[in-house]
Parts: sequence; structure tokens; C-alpha cells
Amino acid sequence: MTWNVGIDNRLRRVLIYYVLCAASAMVICSAAVVSQNYAASLDRTYSELQLIQTNRLRLLTGIREKQAILAKVAPMVMNRSAEGIAEETILLRVDAIMSRMKGAAVVLGDFDRNESGTALSVTISGALRDYTTLLEDLRYLQGMNAPFFFIQTVTLGKGNNENEKVVGFEIKGLLRYPPTPAGAVP
Repeated sequence: MTWNVGIDNRLRRVLIYYVLCAASAMVICSAAVVSQNYAASLDRTYSELQLIQTNRLRLLTGIREKQAILAKVAPMVMNRSAEGIAEETILLRVDAIMSRMKGAAVVLGDFDRNESGTALSVTISGALRDYTTLLEDLRYLQGMNAPFFFIQTVTLGKGNNENEKVVGFEIKGLLRYPPTPAGAVP
């Protein structure tokens, strides 16, 4: 078998040409896939950037609204006196006492302001359900933190009628809020 040398060289050149074309096609296809993935990534990034911009605008609007509200409220809060805050705190504590001692009557006196703080006389009366509950309520009153409840008297007794079996109680005390040092914000 004899081969023609001219055909062999020509076949070799065509084969090299095909290999080079195939390699070029692979490089072009790979570049197309990479660029397509890159384009998709850019689209996702652009969408996320738009979402971030929208959220940023919402956040800035919310901040401006909050600042406007604070600008309106701040003078009201800053103009409150320490005595006013003490009275509000004492009245909130009276609400807590009334919530805990359901069914008891609570009578309040006038506020007393002096160098030892702001005080309010309180009288709590009602029907005694059981002694344990009364002791727990007294412990609650004694354990309060500012304003403090100072118990002056505790009275137990039957009603006005001899036939009544109900035992009543009366607790007289003072709710006292300590003085606020000059220049301090309560």
C-alpha cells in the first residue's frame, strides 16, 4: 500500500484546521455561556439594587416622620416638671394597687409636696376574703419600689351589724415618691 505524500500533507493540514476550528468553537461557546451567566447575574444585581433603593427611600421617609413626631413631642416631655412626673408615677401605682386588690375601695387624699418628696394619702378598704390574701397584699404594698407605700394602720373588724359575718379591713398609708435632685431628670 502506498500513500501519496501530497494527500497526506493535505489531510494533515485539513485535520489541523478542523481541530483549530473545533477549539475555537469550544472557546466561543464557553465565552457565550460565561457571558450569559454574567448577564443574568447583572440582572439579579440590578433588581436587588432597585429593591435596596426603594427600601432606602422608605427608611428615609420613616426617619423624617419620626423626627417630625419627636420635634412635636420633645417640648411637651421636656416641659414636664419633676413634681408632675412624681404625681403621674404615684397615680400609676394606685392603678396597680386597684388592679391587684379587686373589690377593695380606694380613697385618695391630696398630694403633699415637701423636701421629703411627693406623697399621697391612700385608704384601702374592703371585705376580707381570707387572711392569706390580706397578708400577701400587705407584703405587696410594703415591697413596692418608688413610689414607696408606707403603711400607717391596718384595721380589721366586723361590719356595723352584729348579724354580719363579714370581716372588713382598712389599710391607711402613704404613697411617697422620693425627691428628685436638682438638675436631674426623673
